[in-house]
Amino acid sequence: MLWLFGLATTRRRKAAMKVCLQKGGPEIGSPATIMDELRAATEVCLEGWEQRLRQNPGAFRRVEREIKRHFDRGADQFTAAVLARVTQGPEMEHHVRQVRQEAAVGLRSPQRRSRRVRLLFGLVLLVTTLYCPPKSAGRKRGQATEQVAGLFPELAALGIANGSSAALQATVARIVALSPSIDVARKELRRQGLKLDKKTVRRLAEQLGTQFLVWRQRELLAWREQAGLTPAGDELAGCRVAVQIDGGRVRVRENKKRQASRRKGQRKKLKTPWREPKAVIIFVFDEQGKMIRRDRQSLIDGFVRAGPGVFSSCDFPLNWCSPECLILFHCGLRGAITKSRRY
Repeated sequence: MLWLFGLATTRRRKAAMKVCLQKGGPEIGSPATIMDELRAATEVCLEGWEQRLRQNPGAFRRVEREIKRHFDRGADQFTAAVLARVTQGPEMEHHVRQVRQEAAVGLRSPQRRSRRVRLLFGLVLLVTTLYCPPKSAGRKRGQATEQVAGLFPELAALGIANGSSAALQATVARIVALSPSIDVARKELRRQGLKLDKKTVRRLAEQLGTQFLVWRQRELLAWREQAGLTPAGDELAGCRVAVQIDGGRVRVRENKKRQASRRKGQRKKLKTPWREPKAVIIFVFDEQGKMIRRDRQSLIDGFVRAGPGVFSSCDFPLNWCSPECLILFHCGLRGAITKSRRY
């Protein structure tokens, strides 16, 4: 029995995640070791920072930024050490097994693969972990099949996707949403110490946005199918809530059907139909009709669909809040339409 237990433990250790800073390098140290190294490096830099400020107090802005970058790198290294230590424990096996059971596609036996993972402050790790390839689906001769990706169960349990941690994905997506363009978002990320190219910034923002839309659609369908069974929240209980909806016009570019004959060098023809996106904002107001400034921002959402779909989609978040009174403003072609209703 002891021999079998030792064999199982050895296999578990071989299957555990391996975290390195570079290919062929040693595994990252323990959190205590990283703290000692960070403390030693800080003491070395401290004398230089103090000397520069004594000679030139105007250099405080640069010194402050250097201190932030120094501890940002230390935070990423400490995060990597915590990640390597936690994934060695037996608790991780339960989460990995659960992720594999909930996978949307069939998975084959796992195999070891290496993948680069970028943390919140830009540190890139080389992670060697288990990868489960998808099972090959049977298809008829001449029938095209959609390529299905496999799964890194340990990374999926940690929320790591597309080679980036969950915190990094959220930071990039938020800055892209608040910026007028991808270039401006990339420059802002660079100011914060994250050097990402334009394609990476766009990919992270679009993929996270797609995941959110899938989650919203799934929750909305579940709420519609289980009408009256979804528990209502009390976040806005006793408050007056306003929902403002307005639309605009935008042209989208769509590829036409493949032409039977096309000359060499001829561009593909495109269709540019008009769409009407709907913007929705939900906020709280007082007795005088003024917006109340709350700690959290107002709920803002957008849809590219017909009018009835927008109204039914607004009921879904309001069911969580349970407001006392609701006023709906919809700016359409015939002017403003106002509706009042109590929940």
